[in-house]
Amino acid sequence: MNQIRLPLGVKLPKLSRNRFLGLLCLLQVLTHLPFLGLPPAGQHTWRQVAAASQARNYFEEQADFLEPHLDIRVEPGDLGLMYKEFPLLYWLTGQSYRLTGFSHYNLRLVQLAVALLVILAAYGFARQIGLPEPQARGFTFFFSTAPYFYYYAITLLPDLAALGCFLAGVALVLPGILSSKLDGRYLAGSLLLCLAVLFKATWLIFGLPLAFLYLRSFRKKPSLSLGLMALGTAGLMLGLFYLQYRHQMALYEAAPWERAQETYLTTKSFPRDWAVIQDVLRQAVGTWLFGFHINLAALPFWLYGGYLAFQKRSWSRDNGIFWSLWLLSFCIYGLLFFVSFGPDGEYYMTPLLPFNAYLIQSGYHSLVARPKAKKAVLLFLCLIPIVMVYRVVGRWNHRLQVPEELLYRAPEIEALIPDKQRVLVVGDDGQIIFLYYLHSKGVAFSRELSPSELDRYHKAGFGTLVWFEPQGRVDNLKDQLIPTGKVGRFQVYQIRWAGL
Repeated sequence: MNQIRLPLGVKLPKLSRNRFLGLLCLLQVLTHLPFLGLPPAGQHTWRQVAAASQARNYFEEQADFLEPHLDIRVEPGDLGLMYKEFPLLYWLTGQSYRLTGFSHYNLRLVQLAVALLVILAAYGFARQIGLPEPQARGFTFFFSTAPYFYYYAITLLPDLAALGCFLAGVALVLPGILSSKLDGRYLAGSLLLCLAVLFKATWLIFGLPLAFLYLRSFRKKPSLSLGLMALGTAGLMLGLFYLQYRHQMALYEAAPWERAQETYLTTKSFPRDWAVIQDVLRQAVGTWLFGFHINLAALPFWLYGGYLAFQKRSWSRDNGIFWSLWLLSFCIYGLLFFVSFGPDGEYYMTPLLPFNAYLIQSGYHSLVARPKAKKAVLLFLCLIPIVMVYRVVGRWNHRLQVPEELLYRAPEIEALIPDKQRVLVVGDDGQIIFLYYLHSKGVAFSRELSPSELDRYHKAGFGTLVWFEPQGRVDNLKDQLIPTGKVGRFQVYQIRWAGL
C-alpha cells in the first residue's frame, strides 16, 4: 500500500480523495453525536427559534411553502405570516416530522446533512479555482474545523447552506466559463448560485470575484456565448432576488408591528459614534474572527499565510486577484451591515470562512516544508480538532440562553395555558423564544406592559399572561390578572377585563 510521510517521519496509508473527505465528514458526525438532541439553544437562540418555529408550523399547520408561519400572532385568525429568507431548510425539516413525529433531532440532523454537503462543496471549489490536490485538502480541512463551522453544522440556519451553494455554484460554472460552453453542469451551477442568493441576499455582493472569472476568460478568448452566459446567470440571480424581495416586503408590510419588528429585511446605517465603532470592531475581530472563525491552533498558519500574500505580492496573480475581490466584497458587505458584526454577529461573517481557509492552507504548506518547523506544525495540526470542539461545547453545555424551566419543565407551564388560546409573555428578550418552548402562539415582550396595552390585547382575545420573574414586571397589572399557577420562576395569570 502506498505510504505518506508526516512531518516527523510517521507513516500512514495514503488516503484517496474520497477517504479523506469521508474522514472529515466522519469527524463532524462523531463529535456532534452528544449534541444532536439539543433543542434550539446556545449562540443566537432567538434566530434558531425563528427557524425551528417555521419548521414546526410547516408540520402542524400545513403552511404553504412560500408563506411560512411564525408563532407571533396578534388578531384572531392571524397565521403569523412572515418570509425571512428562502425557507427550503425549514420546509424540509417540517416534512421530516411527518416521517418521525416532532423531534429536535430532526432540526440538528437536517443541518448536519447540509454541513456535510458543504464540506464536499468546499473541496470541489478549491480544486476548480486551481488549488493542487494537497492544497485543496488543506483548504477543506481548515475550512471544516473552524469553530464557527462546527457550531453551525448542527444549528438550523441558512448561512452555511448559502455558502455551500455559492461555493458549489462557482465550482460547477467555472469549467463552462473556461470553455465558453453552456451545458448541464453550468446550468446546475447557475441554479446553485441563485439558491445562495435566495438563502442570503448578501451573496449578490460576492458577484465581484465571480465576475472576475468571467472577465478573465473573456479576455483570453472573447466569446459571444460566454458573454450571454454571464448575462443570463446574472440576470437570473437578480431576477429571482427581486421577485423574492417583493414577496418578502408584501408579507412584511401586511404584518402587525409585533411581528414586523422581529424581522430585518434591509441594511443598517453605519454608526457615527466612535465608541460604538470600536466596540463592534473589538467583538468582530477579537471575539468572532480570532475566537470563532479561525481555529486558534491554526492561527500561526493564518498569520504566516497573510504575510506570504504581501511578501510575494500574490494579490497581483489570478488567484490573488480573485481573493482580493472576495475580501473587497466582504468590506463592502461589512459597511452595509457593520453594526450586525457586534453581539451575536458571528454568522454575518460567514463569507470569511473560505478566505481564512485559503490563507491558512497557504501558510501551512509553506511552514511544513521547513525542517525546523515540522514538529510545531504537527503539534498544531493535532490540536486543531480539539480546539474546534473546545471552543464550542460551552455554548451547548453551559450558555444555553434559555431558562431551565423551559428546557426541562415546559409541559408543566403549558398545562396552565388553555388550549388554542393566544398568550402574552412578559420577560422574553428574544421575543419568540418562550412562545416556541411553550408551544403557544401570541406576543412576547421584554419590557413591562401598561394597563391599557393589556386591556387592548385582552379585547383582541388574549386570555393568558406568562411572566418570567427575573425580567420585566407585572406589579402595575395586578388588578387585571388572576394567578393560575407557578412553575419555578414562571408565573401564569388569567387576564380579566379592567374596563379601561
